[in-house]
Amino acid sequence: MSNSDLLATISLHSEREKIQAMAPEDIDVSDLDIAEREEWDDLQWERADRSGLLDRSGIFDDLPEPV
Repeated sequence: MSNSDLLATISLHSEREKIQAMAPEDIDVSDLDIAEREEWDDLQWERADRSGLLDRSGIFDDLPEPV
């Protein structure tokens, strides 16, 4: 594992810990567009899930199914 790979892994782990430590209502999801969910990375999915965004009633109703 290269130094850059190691740093990326540590950064990802750190960001995940921050998300998990925050209260769901404090997680900023203003930059997450449900219509672009196919392009979300793991941290974006983590934020959406932890914030409760994915639990909102009808949030996916008007969107085509991901391919």
